[in-house]
Amino acid sequence: MQLRVSAMSCREKSDTNKREFLARLFDAIGHPARIFTLESLEKGKNPVEIAEELGIKRGALQAHLDKLMQADLIWQDPNDQSERYLVQPLGSKTLEVIKQVSRELKVDQLLQAFKKIEDRFPKLEGEENIEISVESGFGFPVSRKFYEKAVRKYMQKLKNEEMEKIFKQ
Repeated sequence: MQLRVSAMSCREKSDTNKREFLARLFDAIGHPARIFTLESLEKGKNPVEIAEELGIKRGALQAHLDKLMQADLIWQDPNDQSERYLVQPLGSKTLEVIKQVSRELKVDQLLQAFKKIEDRFPKLEGEENIEISVESGFGFPVSRKFYEKAVRKYMQKLKNEEMEKIFKQ
């Protein structure tokens, strides 16, 4: 009988564990409703209030709560019948980091700039083909799919330019 020795060193296992931990953490905060839920729980709100504010059913909120618990951001005392969830220290620290990242990335400025860009382009509703006018005054029909692809590409270019301006400030 041969004993197999793992080729992975202790350091590599440690790095793998860190990546798995971070992936679980980012997965837990990877949905706006879960960030809102974590913030609300830290403010002392209960699940019923949070579900109402989010406009979702209690079952949908429970799935978000479960994800936050799996990442050790919140916990619920199994002996407590009040359905009260408590934010763990990791959850509080995660919220601090989210706020810091939001400031560092200048999220408010980015969202304002992106909204201005998006507002420049009309949203198409139900039209299969549209008429595009060019500077020469002539127009030509294009498919909705072509238009949306071209607009997305151009909007991304504009957004990239805005990000460069904002981050240089």
